[in-house]
Amino acid sequence: VIIARNCHKSVYNAIKLFQLKAHYIYPQFMECGILGKIVPEQLEEMMKKNPNVKLVVITSPTYDGVVSDIQRIADITHKYDAILIVDEAHGAHFSLSSYFPESSIHQGADLVIHSLHKTLPSFTQTAALHVASDRTDCRKLEEMLEIFQSSSPSYVLMAGIDRCIRIMER
Repeated sequence: VIIARNCHKSVYNAIKLFQLKAHYIYPQFMECGILGKIVPEQLEEMMKKNPNVKLVVITSPTYDGVVSDIQRIADITHKYDAILIVDEAHGAHFSLSSYFPESSIHQGADLVIHSLHKTLPSFTQTAALHVASDRTDCRKLEEMLEIFQSSSPSYVLMAGIDRCIRIMER
């Protein structure tokens, strides 16, 4: 797996839990002192050097709002027959207006995670996982969700998600 060095700690925990070999791609460091975009050419070089990579995980937008070129990153990832997961936690609002960047869902990412509580009106700890391509083994994904999700979900949080979606639809 190739992961951006600014990924959420859950990505690091998954790597440890499943004993995966991780290769780290570092976001560009911007002059203003924050982490920036993932450079597609850097990803291509890493994919060439690591032909067994089956998964790429990046964060876009970053916690500071910097958006990577997901279309190019997806094209490179798929060229090497890997899956692209985009943590778009801070970009759940992207699809609401053409003034925002285009969501990773529409740019070739295979799985996209939105934290509904970060930029949308939902309770904390609410998120959505979008299957955005047919490259994902949905049976395996459902199996993993059964293993890692609670058998007693919070109906308060689920109602908050429903409320958030209704607001966004209006």
